[in-house]
Amino acid sequence: MYGKLFGQFLYDQGIITKGELKDGLLKQDTVNHPLGILALEQDMLIPEQLREILAFQKKSNQRLGQIAIDHGYLDSEQVAQLLAIQQKAHLFLGEILVRQGTVSPDVLHAQLALFHAHNRELETRFKERLRTIRTPIPLQLILETIQSYFSRAICGKAKATAILPCDDMNLKNMFITAAIARDMAACESRIILGFTLGRREALSLCYCLTDTSIHGQNRVAAVVENYAESLGYLIDNTLRRAGYPVPHSRISMYTDAGPALNAELCIHMNTTIGPLILFFNTIPLDGDMHDPS
Repeated sequence: MYGKLFGQFLYDQGIITKGELKDGLLKQDTVNHPLGILALEQDMLIPEQLREILAFQKKSNQRLGQIAIDHGYLDSEQVAQLLAIQQKAHLFLGEILVRQGTVSPDVLHAQLALFHAHNRELETRFKERLRTIRTPIPLQLILETIQSYFSRAICGKAKATAILPCDDMNLKNMFITAAIARDMAACESRIILGFTLGRREALSLCYCLTDTSIHGQNRVAAVVENYAESLGYLIDNTLRRAGYPVPHSRISMYTDAGPALNAELCIHMNTTIGPLILFFNTIPLDGDMHDPS
C-alpha cells in the first residue's frame, strides 16, 4: 500500500529515462496477460461472460476468479489452473529491463534492495502518523479498502507515497472532489473522507469506468459520484464485517478541493492514471464542522 512503484523509483534515482520506463511498461503489458484474457485464450470463458464479470468487478472488491466462480462460469480448479499459467508467464519490470539491456543484473539487485528499504521506511512513517489520529473506526482498514477499489477501477496500482499538509498548494488546483460523510452515533462524531482529483486524472478515471471520453465537469461529477457511492457502500460493508454497525454513507461532490483543505490527514497517492489525494477528518457532532452533506 505504501511507497513508490519500482519503475518510478528507478526513474527518480536516475537509473532509467522516462522513455525507457515507458518502453518497459508497454512490454510488460504485452507479455503479462490478465486472468480474464487467459481465460479467453484457454476457452474457459466467452467474451460476453468476461464483460459481465469485469462490469461486476468494478462495483465490488472481489477478484476476477472469485466472481467467475460465484457466477458459475468457472470452478475453483479452473481458476487455480489459470493462476498457475499466469504466474509462470509473469515478468516483472526489472526482468524486462534486464532483458532489454536497460540495466545490468548487478544494478537491478542493488536498486531492488534500496527500493524495498525506501518503501519500508515510508510505511513506518505512515503507520506512526496514523497512530496519532484519534478515530472511532480503523483508518488503516478504510485506506486499504479505498486503495484496493481504486486500483481495480483503473486496472492498475495505487500506492501511498507521502503525507501532505492539508493546505498544500497542490490541493488548490483540484478539479473534482468526492466526500463521504458518516455519523458515528456511539462516538458522537462524524467521519468525512474521500478523494480529490486533478482534471486529467478525473477524465482518465471516467474513461476507465465508462469506456467513454467524458469532458464536461458536470458529467465527470456524475460519473465520479456514482463511483463514490459504490465506494461508500463497500466501506459500509467492510466496517460491518469488522463489527462496526454504522449508518450508511452520504456522498457530496465538489468542483474544487472542498473538504480536503479542512482535513486532518491528506495522503498523496501515485496511480497509473496520475496522482490523487485521499483525505480524512473526524469532527465532533456538536462542534463546528464542515459538513459535506
